[in-house]
Amino acid sequence: MLAPMEIEIPSCDSCDKPALLEQAYSGRVLCGQHLVKSIRKKIARELRKQLKLVKGEHTTIFV
Repeated sequence: MLAPMEIEIPSCDSCDKPALLEQAYSGRVLCGQHLVKSIRKKIARELRKQLKLVKGEHTTIFV
C-alpha cells in the first residue's frame, strides 16, 4: 500500500493565505485575491498604453 503524499502549499507573497499559483514572469506566488488584483493592474496598464487613457481617470470598457 502506498503512503499518502503530502503536498506543501506555499503562502501568498502579499498575505498569509494559501497561494493558488506562481506567476512565471514575476516569480510571485499569489492567493486568489492578489492574483485578481495583479491581473486587473496589468490589464489597466495595457489599456492605458493602447487607448491613451489618463491614469487615475475612471473609464468603463465593455468586452
